[in-house]
Amino acid sequence: MRLAQYIMSSRRISKSLLLTIMALVILGFTLDTSWAANPEGRAVWVTRWEYTSATGSLLSSSHKARIRRIMDRAVAGHFNVIVLQVRGQGDAFYNSNYEPWAFELTSTSPSGLGQDPGWDPLQYAIDQAHQRGLELHAWLNTFNAWRGTTPPPTGIQPEHMYNVHPEWLCADWNGTPMPLNSDYVSFSPGNPEVIQHVHDVAMDVVQRYDVDGIHFDYIRYPRDVYSRDFATDSLFFEAYGIYPDENTELWKDWQRDRITTFLQNFYWEVISVKPMVKISAAVIGRYNYPSSGWDCYNTVYQDARLWASRGIVDYLAPMIYWSLSEFAPLIHEWTHYSYGRHVYAGIPAYKMDEFMGGWSEIEAEIDTARAANAQGVLIFRSGSLDPSSGYYWTELGTDRFRTLATVPPMWWKDNVPPNSPDNLAVNKAGGQYQLSWESPPPASDGDEASYYGVYRTTGLAIDVDDPDQLIHLSVGPSTGFTDTSADSGTAYRYAVVAYDDGDNESAPSQEVTTAVELVQENTLPRTSTLLQNYPNPFNASTIISFQLAGHEKALVSTTVKIYNVLGQEVAILVDGTLKPGQYQTLWDGRNLRGDEVASGVYFYRLQAGNHHQTRRMMLIR
Repeated sequence: MRLAQYIMSSRRISKSLLLTIMALVILGFTLDTSWAANPEGRAVWVTRWEYTSATGSLLSSSHKARIRRIMDRAVAGHFNVIVLQVRGQGDAFYNSNYEPWAFELTSTSPSGLGQDPGWDPLQYAIDQAHQRGLELHAWLNTFNAWRGTTPPPTGIQPEHMYNVHPEWLCADWNGTPMPLNSDYVSFSPGNPEVIQHVHDVAMDVVQRYDVDGIHFDYIRYPRDVYSRDFATDSLFFEAYGIYPDENTELWKDWQRDRITTFLQNFYWEVISVKPMVKISAAVIGRYNYPSSGWDCYNTVYQDARLWASRGIVDYLAPMIYWSLSEFAPLIHEWTHYSYGRHVYAGIPAYKMDEFMGGWSEIEAEIDTARAANAQGVLIFRSGSLDPSSGYYWTELGTDRFRTLATVPPMWWKDNVPPNSPDNLAVNKAGGQYQLSWESPPPASDGDEASYYGVYRTTGLAIDVDDPDQLIHLSVGPSTGFTDTSADSGTAYRYAVVAYDDGDNESAPSQEVTTAVELVQENTLPRTSTLLQNYPNPFNASTIISFQLAGHEKALVSTTVKIYNVLGQEVAILVDGTLKPGQYQTLWDGRNLRGDEVASGVYFYRLQAGNHHQTRRMMLIR
């Protein structure tokens, strides 16, 4: 879309944002404002507080209700991934084998740490997400140890690791452990015991829960002054025979390697157990900007590009929490150096009030991520979309996310699409079109259909590359759909596709075109009749009319099919049950695959109950 059109379409655009957009266009950046993309990852971070303390209640019923509300609004906004925080500070919002229950589930203070809430938030959220066709990724704060000015309570089971292993804490260049404060203190990623503990915690989630992904946050050092704890100093000296201050560049590389090795070992173990589980990481929005004072590579020792190049992460979520003028070049940089892995742009919805453009700037960042060929966006956070009215969820669902979208498939996990659904039929009942089809046989890799998508158009052919044509995604492998949005006076063309566990899309089924019922006369037809098509001969398309006889409340099993001179079935125009009346359908000269057929003589055949009739027509290209 041209810049002028974009400006006119943005209802609340500010002068500051306008100048930013114009500057970006001058610099060569373009905005994708088609507002439709499929597939596209549409994810949202849900913090642990948003379903606990933000409810103002300690009742599990309130926490569950908040989870359901978030899920419902995500569906209304056409999201497809929920990233739910279930580990914040060495604690658990699930039934962990290694760490105590989080206090927010049962108390307003840390004194409630370790108290069993009587329910499992992670399992509940997985069930609610999957019932709505959403993916659920478990969000773990990786190396965070504790938050607050007082230590966690003791005498609980299991004991908190902060109390069991104080030597695990990061230490500064003087060897002083991180002091408790209002923010997080962290365990040292260079300590092998820390690495093993976090690995075990995360694998416990993978093995015992049906999560679709593991999302690592704080997979980093807290700052560049850390960590000179005894264990990591000793390991560095053992490896190189020197201490970190004798070669700081080597020390920085060593620290980056500690995190990379942790992620690599975890990734390959997960793949060996549950290969379709997606591993992702939230990373600082700047990769290598040493003068900025806050970047991945230099400040917190996250070598995220290396992770992507080694194939030990499935998608990166760079937290580009700045205004559009900085967001645009950064997201282009992340997608350019993604090494074939996916990038979900971290969108700072929580900062919309700080940006001069407000919500319009958030929309512009989504557009910019699309223009940069990011595979998706990950919005921080659900609470920022969630004023009491749920306005911004709705805004997205009717604007930037106005079309449905599946999660982008990851070819390195599964690149074999499922087979196409069979025997699509469309019946009309109560003024609505009811579709049914048969499940396809397993694909060559053994995968069966996990869910289905329904495409619909009033045009000449189904186009699976047109997001506007995707009108339905099933929840699970249900083989039926009622199109409640269709106009009974309009002729539609339908096709169905299958998706496997890896979100690979099959080729579409055969297309079926509905017949349009004409205005009925006072009396129903006395005989079923197939009329001559018009025009005939024809070039691009022709109309086929027919009438069905029967009692007023009867339903007639009806097909209208096209055959070539060899008697081979070319197209199915009508396949369903219709009530008696007069109908029209259209043939556009395409076969079951949607390809244009050659010029020549074709036959069209009506089968209506026991009545059958065939006529001839001629196509001239």
